[in-house]
Amino acid sequence: EGVTTEKECDASFREPTEQATQPSAAADGLHAQGEETPQSPTGFYMTKSMLKPSHVSLHLNPIVNLEPTRVHAMDVEPSSLPSATQKLLSFFTLCVRTERDPSRRLTTQQLDTTRFLLALYGVDAFSWGVGSIFSYELVELAEDMDLCYLYIALSMAAAEILIEFAASSMTPHLFTYLTDIESLNPRGLVAFATHAYAFSNLVALAVYPPLFLIIYIAGFKNIAVLILLAATRTIQYAFLNQIGDAAIEMSIVGWLATFSGTMLCLPSDAISKCACCSTSFQLVRKSDDTSLSLYLGFMRYSIFFFIAVLYVCVRGSVATRWGFGVLLMLFNVACSLQLLRSLPCILGGIEDKDTVAVEPDNARPRTPPNIKECMRWNSMRSMLIDDGNK
Repeated sequence: EGVTTEKECDASFREPTEQATQPSAAADGLHAQGEETPQSPTGFYMTKSMLKPSHVSLHLNPIVNLEPTRVHAMDVEPSSLPSATQKLLSFFTLCVRTERDPSRRLTTQQLDTTRFLLALYGVDAFSWGVGSIFSYELVELAEDMDLCYLYIALSMAAAEILIEFAASSMTPHLFTYLTDIESLNPRGLVAFATHAYAFSNLVALAVYPPLFLIIYIAGFKNIAVLILLAATRTIQYAFLNQIGDAAIEMSIVGWLATFSGTMLCLPSDAISKCACCSTSFQLVRKSDDTSLSLYLGFMRYSIFFFIAVLYVCVRGSVATRWGFGVLLMLFNVACSLQLLRSLPCILGGIEDKDTVAVEPDNARPRTPPNIKECMRWNSMRSMLIDDGNK
């Protein structure tokens, strides 16, 4: 007597959820089928993402994740972006996509902004493909001239490191000089990076095709052409594109406030639904400093792999190799200009450090997510050790 059994605890845990949504059988069916429950007359709902085992917190604190939430009116606001930009964002977020966190308020502009930032990260990855293609062209040209291609490759790698270091060091000064903004804020840095990527891709499209005509159509293969191609590739990718990369790296510090209230989905709903089964497979996590860096890195290397596979398939012929490079440059220019066109609609959703709402003094201080995880796992470890000792 006086001791609560495990079944009674489980019953008391399920009771508030059952009253707000459906009987427990419906919740059990969600685990088995992976489907969403229909909205109840009380205005509460339960989503599939709350019941997924990919959340570490589901195993540790299920009451928080299974707590019913209300549907906010702002969740159904239409997007203000052009339809072409929406399709472009859908393409770039096929691998990693942001969705609303059902327990948080999030406007459509904020959601579009997070996807815009992911697309900007993807444009940088496609620009890497153009730079890598013409690094290989340098090696091919040196080999045709009976030069040591290993010496050319090492020289280009060393020059690229030096130029990228110089470009990264100059980026803050260029930002303040070209924008007349004294403080480095995430909103201004994202706009600056978008312009830098667009300019770099336009330079690539304007310079590389004429070099193809000089080398392979006119047949000029000499030291002067080799130096011209090396200098063009160094200025276009190692300098201009690196300015955009440095601006993005400096603005990532403020991305956490912008991504707050979103869930990171890997992959997106468009490719996660398998035709041979009724359920979908996704890795879903709340956006924090750890998950955001991991998902961005996975997205970047997935694009690298995609471009590398396509290029290996077509590099056997000069025509197909350069054709693939020109198509990639046209794609980069079109994407950069479209993102640049939609930039005014996006900047309002980027949180600046000085515009983040300040909490009251009596508010409970927030612990960083990584410290929370460590504390949670340490408490679990202590409990396991005590149970083992008993």
